Formats: sequence, C-alpha cells, structure tokens
Amino acid sequence: MRPSIFAVVRPRAIRPVVALAVALAATGGCVPSKKTEALRAAEAEKELAASTVRQSFITVLRTGGLAGLETEARVDGAKLTYATVTRRACAAGQACTAPTDTASGAIAESVASDLFAKVVGEGIAGLKDDYGTSPTLRDGYVYVVTVRRGDRTKTIRGDDVTQPPELARIEAAVFAAVEKARGK
Repeated sequence: MRPSIFAVVRPRAIRPVVALAVALAATGGCVPSKKTEALRAAEAEKELAASTVRQSFITVLRTGGLAGLETEARVDGAKLTYATVTRRACAAGQACTAPTDTASGAIAESVASDLFAKVVGEGIAGLKDDYGTSPTLRDGYVYVVTVRRGDRTKTIRGDDVTQPPELARIEAAVFAAVEKARGK
C-alpha cells in the first residue's frame, strides 16, 4: 500500500497551500474588483462626455458696454474649433466697421469637454429664454447665448442686471475656454 501524499507532507506545510487555494478560489478572477469597476465607470463617463462634446455647439454674443462693442465667441464641439470676433456694434442699415479682433482655430477636446460639462452643470435647460433688459442698464452688456446639443437648441437672452448667475457663469466659461484655446 502506498502512503498518502498527506502522510509524506508535514501538516504545517499544508496550511499555506490550502490558504492560497482558498484565496484563489474566493477571488476566482471572475468578479471585478471595486477598482476595476471604478475604472470602467470612469471610462464610460469619459466616452459619454466625449460624445456629448461632439454633439454640442455654443455661441455667446455680447453687445454694448461703454465702447459699444459686439463680441461673438463660439465653440464647436463637433469640429473641436473656436472662433471669436470683436467689432463696433453695427446699427441697422449701416455698414459695419472692420473687426478689431478676430481669432479661430482648434480647441483641445479636454477644454471643450470641461466647457460643455460646466454648461450642463449650470442647468442651462432649466433657464428661461428671455430675462429682458433692465431699464437701469447703463454701459452694460446684453447677452444672447445659444446652445445646441444634438438636435436640441436653446437660446437665452439677458443683460448684466437681469440675467441669473448661472448664465453669467456659462458666458464666463465660454470666454475663458476661447482665451485658453488662443493661448492667452
């Protein structure tokens, strides 16, 4: 009769092997760790943000101020481009003067993504379409913000006095994104 393998191996030597076998069986490699799940969730969120950016476009038209200027700043998430033009405001029926500042070019996907995340985070969909113009506005700006996401477009109008803080933060974020893309 042959001796059992357990008869040859001392009991102390078996404990670590059994512990290792139990640990391997418990993890099995088929249950993802919390770290793996978090990485997958982060990648899915990143892809969702990228697809949202690719469907988004925002324009801020700012008119007025002491100098009577008109500035338009645009970010196109589909093309990952920006454009900005500043000129004297044109009166109806008059020829517009040449722009005093123009720029356009590529915008980093991360900058565009951050911008559109801020726009969504400010709850743009819940803002009114028109906040009116304050009769007390002197040398201030009137803003028209247009946001397109997919097949939905929202245009919001307000001025320095009437607009809600959320809209002011969106406008500031657009101008900051364009300045960053310009390298300023």
